[in-house]
Amino acid sequence: MPDWNKRMEWDLAFARKSERTQKNYLADVRAFETYHGRSPEELGQPEVRVWVEHLLGRQLSPSRLRQHLAALVFLYRKTLGRPQAVSFFSWPNDPESLLDFLVKVDHISITRDANQTVRIGGDVP
Repeated sequence: MPDWNKRMEWDLAFARKSERTQKNYLADVRAFETYHGRSPEELGQPEVRVWVEHLLGRQLSPSRLRQHLAALVFLYRKTLGRPQAVSFFSWPNDPESLLDFLVKVDHISITRDANQTVRIGGDVP
């Protein structure tokens, strides 16, 4: 087991991360290591950027992408003490849900025509 892996396991347990989070973070960092064929200890911001571009190309959900990024943030900030490697991250947002959209609508009207088609209307800001 690589040295970074043992240290990260200890750091995750010390931070009281759940077992599932520990497992996912370690798997995500191992995938990063496998992708580059080198230890994360040897990699820096340029390689992290390449990995993020690779992940974006896989069209992961925003929550899955955030998990990958969080694993790298933990590794570089806590375990390796090199926060500059992940300082460029911007966290992806989830797409707006229908409920969030409807909350913004001032007035909602629901109508049904002769074919039983439901139409939702309202004033959108």
